[in-house]
Amino acid sequence: MDYGVIEGGKTDCSEAFASAIEACHTAGGGRVIVPPGTYLTGAIHLQSNVNLHISKGAIVQFSTNPEKYLPLLHSRWEGIELMNYSPLIYAFSVYWKFFGLNYIILFI
Repeated sequence: MDYGVIEGGKTDCSEAFASAIEACHTAGGGRVIVPPGTYLTGAIHLQSNVNLHISKGAIVQFSTNPEKYLPLLHSRWEGIELMNYSPLIYAFSVYWKFFGLNYIILFI
């Protein structure tokens, strides 16, 4: 399915990534595949049972705009707990299945 991602690295595809991840999660899980090309985005927040697959030849280019990493999230920096900008790829309390085994990711 096409969620409006635009290749080229100039157009912000944050909403397209978020929509694809949400649709995959709502459908019970699966794989969000990033095809070859360059894609500009802000933070990517994963959800339960969603696998983000970066294809060979695909480049996920993260924005330098700090507003793309809001709202602030509970995080750790050098062992200190604090509120900080979102990491580039973030997953918190998600359920994930890997090679038939169940995992719960509490913090990435």
